[in-house]
Amino acid sequence: MAVERRLAAVLASDVVGFSRLMGRDEEGTLTRIKSLFDDVIRPKIAEHRGRLVKTIGDGALAEFASVFNAFRCALDIQEMTARRNEGFAPDAWVTLRIGLNIGDIIFDENDVFGDGVNIAARLERLAKPGGVCVSQRAWEDLRKLPVRFTDLGEQRLRNIAEPVRAFGYMPPEPGAEAGAAGAAGAGPLALARRHWRKCAALGVLALAGGAAVAAGALRAPPAPTPMAAVSAAADRAPCSWLRAQAGGDDPAAVRLSGAALEPADKLSQTLSASARRAGARVDRVEAASVAPLNAAQCAWLAPLKAYRFAGTPRFTVAARPETRGRTRLQLTFDAQALGPQGAVYGIEPSGAVERIVGAAELPGLRAPTVLRGADGAYTLNVDTDHAGWNGLVLMRSDAPVPAGLIEGAGRSPEDRARFDALARAGGWRFDMAWFRAG
Repeated sequence: MAVERRLAAVLASDVVGFSRLMGRDEEGTLTRIKSLFDDVIRPKIAEHRGRLVKTIGDGALAEFASVFNAFRCALDIQEMTARRNEGFAPDAWVTLRIGLNIGDIIFDENDVFGDGVNIAARLERLAKPGGVCVSQRAWEDLRKLPVRFTDLGEQRLRNIAEPVRAFGYMPPEPGAEAGAAGAAGAGPLALARRHWRKCAALGVLALAGGAAVAAGALRAPPAPTPMAAVSAAADRAPCSWLRAQAGGDDPAAVRLSGAALEPADKLSQTLSASARRAGARVDRVEAASVAPLNAAQCAWLAPLKAYRFAGTPRFTVAARPETRGRTRLQLTFDAQALGPQGAVYGIEPSGAVERIVGAAELPGLRAPTVLRGADGAYTLNVDTDHAGWNGLVLMRSDAPVPAGLIEGAGRSPEDRARFDALARAGGWRFDMAWFRAG
């Protein structure tokens, strides 16, 4: 059976001291943890556009297209979990550790595998009770947020060949802005945070031979890589659909592909400046292959962009001019990228959107419209006469999609809200490619 591989943000959570809690009050602990999953973990993962992959006893594993969504989800879960401990004795608190990583993961039916998953699970063990531990790869994007991470240094993780640099974060105690709580009245996050700081201080003192440690004595985190900094800036570019990749032999060069409303030369300058402000050493950003968008196409792209596939493209497009102003397109993709209910859409230079084919229709199509490769890939042949830069969108969905919903996603705030609600619930993902016709 073919498997899907893609880049994703992976969140792994676990209950601290689960066996101890079960020994203390088995029925009460099971009831509270089930309620935590039903009332907090599942809803928050859906709210932040993630997908709950599986639960394992007291643990959960989820994947997100955006590491920012994953991190905000983790913070919301930790805050709400801490609040639910109010009224319980400290030895009865249900507290979570959460690990977060960005990595390549393999999807096989309803499960996920790979180092990207394993690292997230190992990082969870490094997190302090009530806290979050992230990999350097995740931190490089998250460091622009107004939060302070603790550099935990290089970590040797079980069954992971290379060391992984880890960063810890402890959320503020709920209500901390109202004033510091006394020791007797401190909540779980406050006590966990104090324990973390104490352990960190002792560790640094030991390494320093007993020297006094100031608040700023921890080593400064490294600057983001050029790729991470440019990717983050590209994600923020208005009316754009961009991917960043290495720019040849120069490690400080980044090449962009995709489409943007901003002209290529200006886009290059904008993203270069933004990456340098973030502290990255960027020699150049190449944007010559970025397709120019029309303003009419922007309204439709905005809602879809929030649900993009991460990592490598899910399909390719080859365009060949034909007679009488027509262009022959060849779309090549694995049918699994569509899921059972996904579809391929096209957007014209005018902004008009058309559904081209759905996953359920593919088995009934014959050559030359569809060619099936030995590797399970489909090649779909389509003709178009819409001159100019057109876009093709591949959408994955596991559930039926209401007719006209995708085509009208950007027409009005009401249409956008309906689209967002169903996209979150259905785990929709989109990929886009651009071609010039006429």
